[in-house]
Amino acid sequence: MLKANLAGICYPAERQEVLQYVRNWFDQPRAARWDEKTTADGVAFKGLICPHIDFRVNTAVYSHGFAPWLKAPAADKVLILGVGHHARQEWSFDGRGYETPLGEVATDKAGLELLTRKLPKQLWGDGQAHEKEHSIEFPLVALQALRELRGIDKPFEYIPLLCGGLFQYLAMGTLPPKDAPVYRIADALREWWQACEAAGQRVEIVVSIDGCHIGPRFDHDYAVDKACLADARQWEDSLWSLVEKGDFEGFFKFLFIDHNARYFDGVGALALVMALFGEKAGVRRTGYAQWFEKSDTSVVTFSSGVIQAA
Repeated sequence: MLKANLAGICYPAERQEVLQYVRNWFDQPRAARWDEKTTADGVAFKGLICPHIDFRVNTAVYSHGFAPWLKAPAADKVLILGVGHHARQEWSFDGRGYETPLGEVATDKAGLELLTRKLPKQLWGDGQAHEKEHSIEFPLVALQALRELRGIDKPFEYIPLLCGGLFQYLAMGTLPPKDAPVYRIADALREWWQACEAAGQRVEIVVSIDGCHIGPRFDHDYAVDKACLADARQWEDSLWSLVEKGDFEGFFKFLFIDHNARYFDGVGALALVMALFGEKAGVRRTGYAQWFEKSDTSVVTFSSGVIQAA
């Protein structure tokens, strides 16, 4: 069982304080409103995109990411696509549950067994990468809190998958071949998803990613200024427009131009979403922010969104 690493640091360590903390996300300026509860119908809603930026930086964008969940049917199974900040391999599953101040969440053992039959064992060979991974911890805490705030007492199970940046393809300027792991994983996850639905279980996905990482903090040899911030916004608008179209090939060709020089960290996760759902992914971005630090003239950007597969 993995334990929350950032409780008492990035968010409260006590149960009631966590619940109030998450509820307050929806009452701040520029946040989604709790009482709006707007989303597509439950059939179309497949999940959401949220940041994994430190909660202390910005929770308004988190509110826009999780707002569709306020009205969506309660999921039985949740697939969380995080980013492997400490991973030694491109893709990494883990079979351990997670304990946060709001209780324990179990992994979907039956689902993981299905996936182990379909995928190479090496994909479970980087357990250390999951042990302090905030891109899994943060969405789990948010999901637990929002379910309790909505009065949902039915437990859910999850499958965590850390995704890399597909650097080998970006460096070479080539698309992943049809037998590449991204496609094999998408096929296996699709089979798992369909098996869950056949058993009357609702599955939803959380894509926990940030955006660009620019400036001296990230080993760029230039400082970020207003022009750079505007360029990052424009660049991400172009990138996300391809994701919203489900244009897998166009997404990669756009990244090939400068080999992801802005270090956008959602490459693997978004590629997998498009491989999983195809052109019908129905991604729509709902929020965007930039965290600029004057102290080192660097910026991290992050977005939220909804996935409404047809």
